[in-house]
Amino acid sequence: MNEILVKKTDIDGLLVVHTAIQQNPSGWFTENWHQEKMARAGIRDFTPVQHNITFVDKRGTTRGFHAEPWDRYISVLSGRAFMAWLDLREGPTHGRTHVRELGPGTSVFVPKGVGNAHQVLEAGTTFSYHLAEHWTPEASERSQVANLFDPGLGINWPIAQEDAILSERDLHAPYISAGSQREVEPFSMLGVASTTEPRASATGDGPYRVLFVCTANICRSAYADVVARSRGLAALSFSRLAPMPSWDSPLTHQ
Repeated sequence: MNEILVKKTDIDGLLVVHTAIQQNPSGWFTENWHQEKMARAGIRDFTPVQHNITFVDKRGTTRGFHAEPWDRYISVLSGRAFMAWLDLREGPTHGRTHVRELGPGTSVFVPKGVGNAHQVLEAGTTFSYHLAEHWTPEASERSQVANLFDPGLGINWPIAQEDAILSERDLHAPYISAGSQREVEPFSMLGVASTTEPRASATGDGPYRVLFVCTANICRSAYADVVARSRGLAALSFSRLAPMPSWDSPLTHQ
């Protein structure tokens, strides 16, 4: 196989990876991940421990921005998707974006703290995710989200918001652009969001936002969040934040 081609982007650490596609009588073949070749091309210190496959059967399915506290290697194995990335880390590139279409033969290495979003352009699109850490509900609590339709980001999504298939989480995600009604704090480089709660709008527009925080374990904030959401209160928006355990003392249950 030919060597892979890695290209840098305007977001520090976000790399676009091109792997050669070899056609054969039964279809095609590519080396989607090759540890030695990736290291030679500049992707070092990335040793995936989990591989997830996501199949999406509806065109227009839209997700993001999700910034997990671990590195990811994202590929599209079949179909096509319009992808976007948003730097949620503290620093001079906070708020910077990068967009491109992905299909077989093109992957992206996404460093922790950079939000990933996608819009499926073909029914039957399959995503591949190599993760540097195992996904757990506790680890997911350290993730941060931002609204992919924030007008201040200037992203021209191929499918308009009114025609996109969105989750409730993404529909109500906070904005990041300055002056927006729902701003979100930068992502800490330690892998823990400084807060998952947006700052209140200066004008008072939008719903009141309630953040549940556990001080002993991670169960109570999750339970309170689920119960509060079940009430269907349109004037309130809920989220939760679970603390990281202290390594010098055991967790206690209260």
